[in-house]
Amino acid sequence: MRRRRHQRRNPPASYHKVPEGFTIDPLPWVDGTVLEDFVLDGDAGFFHVTANAQQVRFSGELFSRREMKVSTLGGGGRDEAANMVSFHINRNRAEWMAGLLRMIADHRLPFRKKVRTFLDFCEYPLHAAWGIPEDLSVDEDAEPLREFLAPMANATGVGDIDVLLNPSELAAQLADPPSEEEAYEMLVAIDQALIDLSMQNGGDDVCRPYLGLTAPWRQFQRIRPENIAIVQAAIRLSAGSDMNATECELRFLPRDIVLVSADAERDPMPVERGDDDE
Repeated sequence: MRRRRHQRRNPPASYHKVPEGFTIDPLPWVDGTVLEDFVLDGDAGFFHVTANAQQVRFSGELFSRREMKVSTLGGGGRDEAANMVSFHINRNRAEWMAGLLRMIADHRLPFRKKVRTFLDFCEYPLHAAWGIPEDLSVDEDAEPLREFLAPMANATGVGDIDVLLNPSELAAQLADPPSEEEAYEMLVAIDQALIDLSMQNGGDDVCRPYLGLTAPWRQFQRIRPENIAIVQAAIRLSAGSDMNATECELRFLPRDIVLVSADAERDPMPVERGDDDE
């Protein structure tokens, strides 16, 4: 019996040149905004972290969450703009996100190691986003600090300030949850605590170092680390966008997106039309 061939709308190749009328440069959309400084280097582009790399490579397309009927995996404390596709505008940020998601999705890793790695990835508590001064004296400022750290204390059940300020000790004190689902829910709670710490800190709300994990366990448990990948796109020059400065993202409608690399961690940078036409 002859096998039926699947149809693809776009070529399945991993690497393409940029079509005419499209660009891989985010600057036209962020010029003069708070995100401008994040695209003024060689790592700028439109990078999307997908947990379904096999399907993306097969179809050659990216779909919105509404089209796929799923919630966001990471990068958003609120499941906004479900009809659009979100892109990190800097490769380093995309690699950070992909690495963190792969770690959480690795069911072989012990729970405490995941917590410690998670906090290290987010540079807790040293990053300025958490609002904890480096010269803080626990003895002098115990009560204000205890109040400030309440989100992390509530998420972990740990009340000792010295432990809350030490990721290694904090992870070591946590008991192993009785199931993978409860371990995942604890990581979601810790992530939410980081968001709460960041929000109460105020300051520049730009490219905050938290994940924003909102996927339900029934969805996340099906994800495998090897199926998480960074893909790169070109965007139609006339496209409108939705900016999310907190998460260092731009969002676009699927009709304005062309996939130019299905494996941005290995492929060379795509070529703009005309760049090699001397």
